[in-house]
Amino acid sequence: MSNAMTATKQHLSVIDRTRAELSTYPTKSQVADVVSMIVAGCARRSDLDEGEAKLRVRLIFELLLHYPYRIVQKLADPYSGICSEHTFLPAVAEVKDFADRLVREPLNELNRAEAAQRREEEAIRERAWRTAQPPAEERASRAQAVLQKHGLKPFPAPLPRATAEEIKQWTELPPNAE
Repeated sequence: MSNAMTATKQHLSVIDRTRAELSTYPTKSQVADVVSMIVAGCARRSDLDEGEAKLRVRLIFELLLHYPYRIVQKLADPYSGICSEHTFLPAVAEVKDFADRLVREPLNELNRAEAAQRREEEAIRERAWRTAQPPAEERASRAQAVLQKHGLKPFPAPLPRATAEEIKQWTELPPNAE
């Protein structure tokens, strides 16, 4: 298998995998599990009164329903998720900013893979076009034949290049021109 085909298949697998990850959304129970992990990992009981904590948890729950499941999972990771940056229950805006940051990573990967795939496809098309083109001599003789068929004059021969002496003669003023 050629290197171009292998690279194209690799880009397609990255593209397909990333699109699949970004198109799978969590269920309410999955989001509830993640929110409970965030609360357990970040919240200190004395920081919030019970009413405010319940409201914030509900808002975070509703927010996370709008993100792909893979992003929600990464958000709950105790090592690299939001709890690794906060020792308190984060505000909804902080959760949204963190989730948006996590979404950008696979989107950037997807954009890079799609751009690489487009470049490879364009290179393949260019090679195919060049391979299909006849040699220059054959193209010139075909053009001459078409012109003759339509009664047109063939291409004129290229003009000879002027010598340095001829150019000097052309640029000098005649003696009586002053």
